[in-house]
Amino acid sequence: MTLAYGMIIGSVNTYGTITGLICEDFKFSLNAASLFGAVFIFGGIVGSAIFGTIVEIKKNYKLVM
Repeated sequence: MTLAYGMIIGSVNTYGTITGLICEDFKFSLNAASLFGAVFIFGGIVGSAIFGTIVEIKKNYKLVM
């Protein structure tokens, strides 16, 4: 469970970084790039909590994966 959580958070952080790099290419401001990254990270944390709850309640690991 800890490994899966770490992989999810790592993926979300990676998407945030890549979004920042893409925003630089399209001339978005740093504030917009920060907002996009924050939305991705917040969404990842919320998603991790939801999927973690599903696993704890239903004990169905295949459903979450």
